[in-house]
Amino acid sequence: MFPKSFTYKILEYSKYYKTFSGVLMVRTVESEYLVSMKLVSDRKYKSDLSDIAGIIYEKNIEGNPLSFEKIDKAVCNLYGNWDLISNETIDVLKRILNSSNYKIILDELNDEQLYSKTVLTEVIENKVEVVNSDNVNDVISAAIQKKNSNK
Repeated sequence: MFPKSFTYKILEYSKYYKTFSGVLMVRTVESEYLVSMKLVSDRKYKSDLSDIAGIIYEKNIEGNPLSFEKIDKAVCNLYGNWDLISNETIDVLKRILNSSNYKIILDELNDEQLYSKTVLTEVIENKVEVVNSDNVNDVISAAIQKKNSNK
């Protein structure tokens, strides 16, 4: 099974880099395509959103900032539209792009990721629900809401 962000279209927009041991072919993508794939993956328990913030920050440092338009084009090239990306994630992307202080956003995203990992671990340990790649973000959101309502 391929990850949610996988698309064969990546072959059209990536560049050959190197083949290792005659077996593993490695390709590279422009930053906006990597951001697109991270937006679609949107794993709350991993660092997809903080990775996006870091990529955008690095591109600004290089003097070649990413714009929403560049990312939009990459998303549409790879996935046809934004249907695979939640409104919440789009809002986070816009907040990152409009920020002048990436450190604050990166710290917030890292805190959220750590909290999500903790909640997911508790859910799995308590065997509250079967968790899989299709429902993991929903399970995390529900567990966080439940935990916050008990405070």
